[in-house]
Amino acid sequence: MKVIIFNSTEGSASVLKPVEGSRLARWVRAPLNRVMFYSGGRLFVIAREDGGYIEDKDIPARAQTADATAADLFLRGWPIEGAEASWAETEDEWIERIRDKDVPAGATDIRIVDESELPVDRTFRDAWIVGASGVEHHMPTCIDLHKNHLRHQRASRLGAADVEMFRALESMIPQLKNLGIDTTQLEAVAAKKQALRDVTTDPALARAATPEALKAVVPEALL
Repeated sequence: MKVIIFNSTEGSASVLKPVEGSRLARWVRAPLNRVMFYSGGRLFVIAREDGGYIEDKDIPARAQTADATAADLFLRGWPIEGAEASWAETEDEWIERIRDKDVPAGATDIRIVDESELPVDRTFRDAWIVGASGVEHHMPTCIDLHKNHLRHQRASRLGAADVEMFRALESMIPQLKNLGIDTTQLEAVAAKKQALRDVTTDPALARAATPEALKAVVPEALL
């Protein structure tokens, strides 16, 4: 299927894929051997009394004129299993009409391409731009996106490393004091961190008998 690509006013690539049911049709033959068409803004349904197949020659001439309302109603769920349509516009005409109607003002580098030409890997979707060869990756933006991804991965590991480092320091306080090193500040921070570790073991939590009493339990370290 063909899609419309263009650079938005923000500079990134946008991909517009027409909804399949937006193509103008003259009439639709439904799975139950009914034919539906619009004429004068009204929906008409024709069917044979014996439930047989309705030949094209039996479809009224007034069904040969496309009505845009059809695309909004009986084609909304298109493609419909077992149904067939008589299209009022070619695929190219359809795509061009959607392009003219829906591509926003200010868009640049507007092209119609086959959907298969779009990058399969969407990891750096926010870095797509429309360039000389179609949709391309803007590498500076890719780098920024990947840096953010690495920062996200790093955050939890940095936190864990900080915990390991401080616990190692805490275990060294006696040795540092024996060396005559002032550990007052280190001991104060260690005490504060231990108090924070202990907030979930506060005895007041177990003593709370009601939700209201439990909500009122706030250990001193969190005040």
